[in-house]
Amino acid sequence: QQQQQQQQQKQQPAVSAAPLEKLENPHFEAYYRRQAICPETEWPMFMAALRSELPMAFRVNRGAHTAKPLLAQLRGSRVAVAAKEKEE
Repeated sequence: QQQQQQQQQKQQPAVSAAPLEKLENPHFEAYYRRQAICPETEWPMFMAALRSELPMAFRVNRGAHTAKPLLAQLRGSRVAVAAKEKEE
């Protein structure tokens, strides 16, 4: 049963962010325009920077009771884990 669940998890598509052109929220933009945090001439560059993709990072507390199952799940998923781990 556990193996079947692991296989199903591997078959699920990787989570992806919304396409960058869909990252629009008129209320968000209006709020930050009112804050005048950048000159109006720089507004398109500011919004482009906010829409840019960011790397994903995880920090797992090895002392938590959920650490081993979480690490096993991350290792078995499509998420690239960039960390040196001590084998226990």
